[in-house]
Amino acid sequence: MLTIYTVSLALLKPLNDINGLFLTQFINSEIFQKEIWSKSIHVAFPKKINLGDIGKLKIIYPISEEQTKIADFLSAIDKQIETVSSKIQKTEKYKKGLLQQMFV
Repeated sequence: MLTIYTVSLALLKPLNDINGLFLTQFINSEIFQKEIWSKSIHVAFPKKINLGDIGKLKIIYPISEEQTKIADFLSAIDKQIETVSSKIQKTEKYKKGLLQQMFV
């Protein structure tokens, strides 16, 4: 049996006038994900996007100071989400433990 593995990788590097954290947040945004989806080859498995099409993706960005403010704000929200998610998981685990003790 012959097994073939292929790996493709595109490195996205921010230009001098794009904040890296802002770019990360933008890449994760619904707008950019829809843009990627529209350029993806859907008959391929796994789905892929050609390198030339990656270069054609639209990246909208404000001036540097605004990028920093946006990136910092969204990063703070991400941290809050992580904290709340962690608390929810711990609370669910605690509840499960209580239920096991109650119904033994």
